[in-house]
Amino acid sequence: MSSGADATAQVESSVRRTWKVATSAVVVAVAVLAAACGGGDSASDTTQPPGTFQANITNEDAGPPQSGGSLAFGLNAETDGWDPASNRWSGSGYIVGFSIFDPLAVFGADLKAHPYLAESFTSNADFTEWVIGVRDGVTFHDGSPVDAAAIKASLEKQKASPLTGATLDFVDTFTITDAGDITVTMNKPWSTFPEMLTSQAGVVAAPAMSTNPNANKEPVGSGPFTFESWEQGAELKVAKNPNYWREGYPYLDSIDFKVVSDISARGSSLGSGGIDIFETNDAAQIIDFTDRAERGEGLQIFTDQNGEGSKIFVGFNMAKAPFDDPIARQAVAYGSNVPMLSEQAYLGIFPPVTGVFSENSPYYVKAEEYPNYDPEKSRQLAQEYEAKYGKPLEFSVNITPAPEVALVAQVLQAQLREVGIKVTIESKEQLTLIADALTGNFESTGFILFGSPSLDREYVFFASPANDIGALSLNFTRISDEQNKPIVDAMNAARATDDEAVRKEQYAIVQQEMAKNLNFGFLVQQTSAVVFNQNVNGVLEWSLPNESGGDGEQGIPTTSTMTFNVWKAA
Repeated sequence: MSSGADATAQVESSVRRTWKVATSAVVVAVAVLAAACGGGDSASDTTQPPGTFQANITNEDAGPPQSGGSLAFGLNAETDGWDPASNRWSGSGYIVGFSIFDPLAVFGADLKAHPYLAESFTSNADFTEWVIGVRDGVTFHDGSPVDAAAIKASLEKQKASPLTGATLDFVDTFTITDAGDITVTMNKPWSTFPEMLTSQAGVVAAPAMSTNPNANKEPVGSGPFTFESWEQGAELKVAKNPNYWREGYPYLDSIDFKVVSDISARGSSLGSGGIDIFETNDAAQIIDFTDRAERGEGLQIFTDQNGEGSKIFVGFNMAKAPFDDPIARQAVAYGSNVPMLSEQAYLGIFPPVTGVFSENSPYYVKAEEYPNYDPEKSRQLAQEYEAKYGKPLEFSVNITPAPEVALVAQVLQAQLREVGIKVTIESKEQLTLIADALTGNFESTGFILFGSPSLDREYVFFASPANDIGALSLNFTRISDEQNKPIVDAMNAARATDDEAVRKEQYAIVQQEMAKNLNFGFLVQQTSAVVFNQNVNGVLEWSLPNESGGDGEQGIPTTSTMTFNVWKAA
């Protein structure tokens, strides 16, 4: 890949959808203001008070799991390939990917990273060395062992990859111990290293994939299902892995993953029997199917709004006019009526946010400096900017061409017009938008990010240097290194300790500094849902493995389905 493509891939790896316990995924697919709203019932009939909507209409007692049968799973989006170290997995791709592969770690109900394919994680006192315990007796689909050599080779490939390498910058070396485990030596303390292994960087592929020129189309993992076929843009088929290391799983004989990117088609396909289950981030569709489930139409639905959903925001380019001047950033922030936008564009079910954490996060603090809606103050700041530069405050915002994204931009455009700020909407294909963001070729840009239980997996977006416009930078708002230093210092301090009180203090600094800098104009937290037929079970219930591979503690419900536990009633 070219350097531009490399960086684009890196961002798509790191900007993934909302954290999903167990599959979580970071590091998880950039979805630039994607599918967050749409048609359907009128807002006056369906709007919910921001932050209060929650759907959990599921079978209370489905009985003991049944084995057999096939599941048709409707996905939001396609992924460009299945090599975890070289392909850019979409958010939907994690549901497929974690069916074929196993991650070394997953998030548990305590929002901490726990061993999954790995048997254990242990560190030294200052977190400069970690040992990954290797499970005995696990094999890849081709029969080769999932041993220390295979895991080490997979991790080294991830570190060398332009896609995932930046997420492992703190790692110096991987070494196999005499006991057959893997020692990971750091160049800086990293107490939360296992969190990164819940992401694409922690997915372990069979060694044979490294020598297969078609590896991205022929994935070989150790997961509950084996790859059968893939018609890109349409359907990917997997079959039950009879030798899965988690005894008794999976229940299903096969899964057909069907890409149904059109929102209305996804919903109608469930009703017609074309699919059994689908994922959605569309506000109107979530409300519609919640109403239908409540009316007893043979449907089940679950939303994740009580989780740490990804934040939809506008990023301001601080390296060029007008947002190199804080007056411009403040004027836009004060002129944005985000609660109204939540109601108009997201029907009230995507709650307003002012920072990287939702209010139910243990790390959340109220950032006092973050502007509340004040149109008069916004108007005054806009006039101050015009007096200072001799021209009105105006700017462009880059968005993707999806109609639901355009609606969000149009609501903001109308709000800012009322305070004398002109906004020009620039519609660009997603990859172009990302490339422009990485090279600084924008004034403002829509994005989705910050969907992890902690900020550790988004570290690269804070710690990357502010390169000149035209050069690649994951610090895409190009906040100066000097302004960013308190945030990077706090992020490093949070990584260096397992003391939760200290981590909370450091994340509080991050939130307060971000509110002061205003390089991000936060809008709402995304709500995700999974909708499924009455005969589909096990979508929300799943367990972490214990040391012997049996069922350990229960995970918490997630809209990014762990398919090993799904079953269909006859």
